[in-house]
Amino acid sequence: MKCGAALAEIPERVHPGETLRDPDDLTLPAPPSPLLRAVLRGQTDVPAARPAARETVPTVAPPLPSVTAVAAPQPAPSVPPPFPPEPAPVAPAMTRATIEQLSPGVDQAELLRELAERLHARKVEPAPIRYAGFLVRTAAFVIDGAVLAAFGVLLAMAGYTGIRAGMLAIGQTSPIDVDETLLTPFIAAWFAMATVYFTVLHRTYGQTIGKSLLRIRVHTIDLGEVGYLRALLRTVCYAASSSFLGFGFWLVALTPRKRGWHDFLAGTCVVRLAADEAAS
Repeated sequence: MKCGAALAEIPERVHPGETLRDPDDLTLPAPPSPLLRAVLRGQTDVPAARPAARETVPTVAPPLPSVTAVAAPQPAPSVPPPFPPEPAPVAPAMTRATIEQLSPGVDQAELLRELAERLHARKVEPAPIRYAGFLVRTAAFVIDGAVLAAFGVLLAMAGYTGIRAGMLAIGQTSPIDVDETLLTPFIAAWFAMATVYFTVLHRTYGQTIGKSLLRIRVHTIDLGEVGYLRALLRTVCYAASSSFLGFGFWLVALTPRKRGWHDFLAGTCVVRLAADEAAS
């Protein structure tokens, strides 16, 4: 370059590694490896290199066990149950003859339908109310009067005995004279006992001893139970019914529901009981 003479052209040597980047360059000798030649040509299926032939020793596989030689697992011996199972109930077979035998006939079905309609249409009528009349109520009142008289005698004897013991305690041995002073407490005590007798029994049972024996009972006007106030009012109103020669009691024989003045004032009535009601 210093002398100005042209240099001889030297072919440019290409680095062997650059041939892999330029597969179209056929001027260069092909690489000796088939794998590299296939990569350079863009082939995907690369033939596998055959290995060198070598002497192989045949291997003998172990014999498979025979099917008949392997013993099958034996089932466990079954133990019979202590009691044999009961057979399941078998439903009777429903045949056409059985259905026809169980089904009612046309006449029977019509009769049953008519009977059902009659039972459905029939109305149960309540038993008629039988009010207690004048005679039976008078008899019941007489029985109650006798019971109260017996209690009155016992009350009088107890009172006389108490007064006699008191007079002997103070030293008086003279007989006791029955006068108004002694009669007034006895009469007041008897009326108080009669009031309690009618009030408590009418409220608790609806009947006194006389009414129970003759099977009659006191109810309200709508056949309800009698309360304490109503029973007490009815007992006190006996005095109103006994006035005017007992005209209030005579109304029992004259009114439709057999009610006296004491019944009208207290809102009650007296009815007869049926056999089953009297037994209860």
